[in-house]
Amino acid sequence: TLQIDALARCFYFGLQTGQAESPRDREGSKPVLSAHVKGRRGVAGMVDAIGRYANNNPSQSILVICADKRSMTSLDRKIRERLPRHHVAMYKKKNDEEDLKTGDPKSVTLVHWMSMKGVEADAVFVPQLEGFDLGQDSTKGELMRLYVMCSRARLYLELLYDREAAGHRLVELIRERGSGTIEEKLHD
Repeated sequence: TLQIDALARCFYFGLQTGQAESPRDREGSKPVLSAHVKGRRGVAGMVDAIGRYANNNPSQSILVICADKRSMTSLDRKIRERLPRHHVAMYKKKNDEEDLKTGDPKSVTLVHWMSMKGVEADAVFVPQLEGFDLGQDSTKGELMRLYVMCSRARLYLELLYDREAAGHRLVELIRERGSGTIEEKLHD
């Protein structure tokens, strides 16, 4: 959508590969930056947000971009429990493609952030944002990775984090760069 494209462009800094064209007339809601309570209850709230969206939009595919393999395995189990009628699959390595139904209705694909390039879905969720280590190489590297994360979504984008990590560098980078293009929500 134009709204997701506007946020993604906030993180683009001009690589030779260029940017995709903006969608011409595909309107949608603003991407969401969602703060959740700390700990298990917060993770449960993030999984509930994914589950609620999946149940309310059964014709859409969902991509969950994970910070690391441990959180990916944990989220996979919790999402499978929450969405027993959906096809849930993890993409960890090259041979996993057989089990994936990325782009299919009622599909939820979990992917490590380092493997997300080229994978798209109708809705993208990035839970546990504070757990991401996008590298200390440079702010440009972080910006480009955020650009790729955001540009995976076609219709809906939600970035979720532990509200006690509000000062986390990625949360602040998203707030600073995405000001005016993102809606913030606080969950109890």
